[in-house]
Amino acid sequence: MKLVAGNIYVHKDQLDGLDPMVKEAVREALQLTPITDWSDFDLVRYTDKLDEFSFLSYSSFLEDAFPRLLKSHKVQLSKRSVSFRDYRDSSNPPILHRKELFSVFDSELLEKWSALTLALEEVGAFDEPLKIGFQNQWVKTLHAKGFYVDGHHLLPLANQDSLVDRITLIESNGSMVQRHLTALTRYALSAPVQQLIRCGLLMKESSFFDYGCGRGDDLRALLDNGYQAGGWDPHFANEQVIYEADVVNLGFVLNVIEDPLERSLALKKALKLAQKVLSVGVMVANENNVSGTPYADGVLTSRQTFQKYFSQQEFIDYLFAQTGLMPFPVAPGICLLFKDEDVEQRFLLGRQTSRSVVAEGFHYRREQRIRERVPRPRAVKQSIFEANRELLDELWEQTLILGREPMPEELLNLSQLIDVFGSLKRAFKLNWNNQNATEFELASKQRLEDLTVYFAMEKFRQQRPYKDQPTRLKTDVKYFFGSLRSAQDAGFSLLKSVPDLKSLWEDAKRGAECGVGFFDESTDQYFIPADKLSFQQPIVRACVGCAAALYGDAASSSLIKVHIRSSKVTFLTYDDFYGKPIPLLVQRVKINLKTLRMDVFTYDGPFTPIPLLEKSRFLSEGDQGFLEQFNFDIRLREEGFFEHEFDVLSFETIQKFLHDACLQISGFDLLLVDKAPDVGAPCGRYLMFRDFFLCGETQAKFQIFNLPKQVETYRAYYLLAKNVLDPLIDYFGPIKLTYGFCGSKLRPLIKKRVSHDRDQHASFEKKRNGEFVCSRGGAACDFIVEHEDMYEVAEWVAGNTPVDRLYFHGSDRPIHISYKLVPDGEFYQVEESDSGKQLTKKLIFS
Repeated sequence: MKLVAGNIYVHKDQLDGLDPMVKEAVREALQLTPITDWSDFDLVRYTDKLDEFSFLSYSSFLEDAFPRLLKSHKVQLSKRSVSFRDYRDSSNPPILHRKELFSVFDSELLEKWSALTLALEEVGAFDEPLKIGFQNQWVKTLHAKGFYVDGHHLLPLANQDSLVDRITLIESNGSMVQRHLTALTRYALSAPVQQLIRCGLLMKESSFFDYGCGRGDDLRALLDNGYQAGGWDPHFANEQVIYEADVVNLGFVLNVIEDPLERSLALKKALKLAQKVLSVGVMVANENNVSGTPYADGVLTSRQTFQKYFSQQEFIDYLFAQTGLMPFPVAPGICLLFKDEDVEQRFLLGRQTSRSVVAEGFHYRREQRIRERVPRPRAVKQSIFEANRELLDELWEQTLILGREPMPEELLNLSQLIDVFGSLKRAFKLNWNNQNATEFELASKQRLEDLTVYFAMEKFRQQRPYKDQPTRLKTDVKYFFGSLRSAQDAGFSLLKSVPDLKSLWEDAKRGAECGVGFFDESTDQYFIPADKLSFQQPIVRACVGCAAALYGDAASSSLIKVHIRSSKVTFLTYDDFYGKPIPLLVQRVKINLKTLRMDVFTYDGPFTPIPLLEKSRFLSEGDQGFLEQFNFDIRLREEGFFEHEFDVLSFETIQKFLHDACLQISGFDLLLVDKAPDVGAPCGRYLMFRDFFLCGETQAKFQIFNLPKQVETYRAYYLLAKNVLDPLIDYFGPIKLTYGFCGSKLRPLIKKRVSHDRDQHASFEKKRNGEFVCSRGGAACDFIVEHEDMYEVAEWVAGNTPVDRLYFHGSDRPIHISYKLVPDGEFYQVEESDSGKQLTKKLIFS
């Protein structure tokens, strides 16, 4: 049996020895799961409340030093609910430590496991328990200590270089998701230009012209970063030459032109300049920006400037009516108009092409193999495959990316392959005979799904047929579908399945089980981090794709919410989704797929940004920063934050809640506040800090200003109130504090004999030499509940709170209690002998 942070872990072979009530609860929970075979799980995890149970299956429980979690079935008995999580494909699964605590195995195994744990303890591997629960962080911790585990042996790393390489490898590849932004300073570019770069349409070899460039902020940023850029503006740059370019931007120009004819001419002039693509940006109406005096088809603002606010659908319809081209939204208020069909098709195909998880996994292993390669002695003969492994791996990686064998024109190293192997066919054969066939099957399936979603979206947009297709797409269609008609039929079939709520629900559940989204069982809402959209099941991708046809580039949002019951999709954008532990909502765009209505809500000005809580729910354990977020969310829950009722939930109210607990947010951690709270501030739900600091006969007699000097002491008394006294007052009613904090001025006046180095009334106060007055830590107080038998009060406290120490002095006298983070749970009865000497003995409650 193992106890971790309030959770009890029991091996399945230990279940018979449990308390009958626990055993019955486990049996009831197990019946709710689909588990039918005893071999389908190894451990049971539960809490003493006997409501939540998890049945956990691990990899090679006996053989692996730190078994990886493969599957988890979580049951909540009170709700009769079951959730499943599949970790088998996770790049960073949870792992299990200290197997020797499950004492059902033979002594030889327990001795081997115990020896490894002892060796790890000696090198400090368990010093930071919050950082070692997942595989990648555990390996990184060991390497930082200079060790690695081979079998059940702890061994030193060979040299510092390999240590650095291994750590770098973990940091850079711990997540399959790469979230690097463009090298351009993001705040220096307007949203339309950012989208052009994000979509791969504006590159350094492209020519770019900004028609209506304003003061030229975009142009300066682009030129500084090596782009070919020019622009013109009637007010700020009217002396500049107007010329054609591959990419043209008409950013936030149409919305400031009050004359509809002039507005139309500006659009058509910009389109004429664009050789490949035109980006058009306008202001989009939301709940709080359409203000001003009505004028023409817009408003006059308080600054006497004209603004025309478009709805998204109105904007799309306007562009189509004026140009005859199909507009492609990439964000609210930003659309693309393509002049080059080939570029248009590549753009659309790219939006539905997911990063190949299989190919990325192979690339990671390939890089690792190259790093760790050991030169072979010349005398050792290698096979043709091994001798040319690097070249063949490169070919195999390209095969996985495409999901099929590459055509000769798709290979950059074609001549090298033919020189080495004589023919491309022979190179392929070597790979088929030596590489992982299952890997290819998964990659091919993923590519087929990408293409099916592409054709589904083409059907949804009711797009005109293209005159021709890019060569790669033609090859894909022939390989995966046989014909264009079959590809279009497959897309249409997928599109028809989107309104099937049962199929959508099943695909969403599967995504959550694989850790690429979060499914809210109570509302049937599915949350997807925008950068994980490509990892979703096809029906979910098609559903979001339909909404994105109106919204724009789904990747420009932070989090996507699929409302399965109501056929709606909401795109949520946060101020810094990955960079903050509690990001703030800045925009919410809801799309009704039945009516194709889009509502935009912007959170600024009088509208309070909504904080996102428990963000780790939406992350995968392989994401960079997951562990920090996960631990932050645990800390917030331990503080009782989620049981607190807020009148208005905002970042400011969160900060106030934490400040009352003497805490502040620092990065992804909760640290002590820099300055102690006011003595009149709340300390728990019923008391104030002054109640602990300015109480007792001695303090009242001498009027000692008895305040702590250490912020840790305030925090300790807050925890004492929150964990012990608040529940006590809930049950018995008001209490009377007779002795609380004892500071340096009060301590010499306490006449009774006290061992100050063990007196928790001093809490975390320090001596002049910097050492703590009391070595035990925590905080203590004495109190009485009037008209109550204090034995019954003491018995209740001992049985219902995490009290550290309790001293009972008699049924009508105050009791002494203390609290610290890891309570000892010791109870004593204090009696006075005939000679006046105090006698202390252990107190055992019935």
